[in-house]
Amino acid sequence: MQERPTVLLGACLDTKGEEARYLFKVLKELNKEVLVIDGGIRGTPFFEPHISREEVARASGFSLEEIKKIPHEGEAIVLMAQGAQRITKDLIKEGKIHGMIAFGGSMGSLLWGTVMQDLPFGFPKVLISTQASNPEVIKRVVKGKDICLLNSPVDLAGLNPLTKSIFLRGAWIISGMVQCKFEPVKEKTVALCAKGNIEGLTALVRRKLTEKGFTPMTFHAWGYGPLSLEEAIKERLITAGVIELSNDYLEYLYGGTSYPPEDRYENAIKIGLPLIYVPGSCDIIASLPEDKRFKGRKYVKHNPSVWSYRTTKKELYDFALKIGEKLKKGGNKVTVLIPEKGFSIYDGEGGVLNDEEARKGFIEGIKNFDKVITVKVLPYHILDARFAHEVVEELMRLYKNM
Repeated sequence: MQERPTVLLGACLDTKGEEARYLFKVLKELNKEVLVIDGGIRGTPFFEPHISREEVARASGFSLEEIKKIPHEGEAIVLMAQGAQRITKDLIKEGKIHGMIAFGGSMGSLLWGTVMQDLPFGFPKVLISTQASNPEVIKRVVKGKDICLLNSPVDLAGLNPLTKSIFLRGAWIISGMVQCKFEPVKEKTVALCAKGNIEGLTALVRRKLTEKGFTPMTFHAWGYGPLSLEEAIKERLITAGVIELSNDYLEYLYGGTSYPPEDRYENAIKIGLPLIYVPGSCDIIASLPEDKRFKGRKYVKHNPSVWSYRTTKKELYDFALKIGEKLKKGGNKVTVLIPEKGFSIYDGEGGVLNDEEARKGFIEGIKNFDKVITVKVLPYHILDARFAHEVVEELMRLYKNM
């Protein structure tokens, strides 16, 4: 535990100065050191920050006067975010700050959320936002990072009982977070990426990995979960291998609601980690209810907001070709394991989305790469305990050859 941790407070002091001063005061009362960084552009700062807007602008490669001349406010904010991001990352590297809190409306949330997106996992980040319940803002602001969002139902303009209570809670949140230091990863960590409809498999794999002395870390395969996984790999939080049991890239290609990054599957290969790919949940594309693009297909009502639509043989064949192009770069460090009797709880004998012919599409497509990567078709359903055993044993084989 650190003595008197330092919190970086981000605010636009021309429009949110009074509020920033109140948050500064509360943090100091909570026995925290505070550095204030100003991301404002137009008006006069309400008080003198520790890091001025001029410094932030220069860190972006422009002067503040040049940024003020940009006609589109959105473009100016992006530059200020880049400058603030560089300064913040330098402060972290130098050990001068131990957490960050910031606040704003739509523009302030974009500014400080962009800064936080590039900060390392485990570094405390709290963003108080009037837009925390807006899905479009969340998509742009949080993405795959561990940002704690505190929703303000009232505009953060002026001090009143409600805004004071929100700032007070935010201050207590960041104060608690900075008391706990995130230690570098020392375990043999293995990443898993999967959806809930194959939880029977992931639970077994996690247990078997733990028994063998590995630490599993599971990432959800829907939404921005795959982006979080790729960021974790780049930050070297994954040290022993990656087990992909996911359909997120398929959904990205064919109109589902997953948002994997462009470098999906490529970071583990670049680093040299063993990678196993299983077409888990590839029997479905998750999208909105009654999506006209999938009219006439079998589907499962996953929940009131998401329906799961059956994939076709052509989609699975084409997807296999696309993912094969990515996976082949890993050569003998990559294995594709295919459970030929079913890809999820819905797929397979008796399943509501069972389609043996569609599964053959993936098998036929991925076999185009079996001279470059290892491809094994196994006579099991994905939820069969024997398949979980094969997944873990294959990872152990690849791990020994790292």
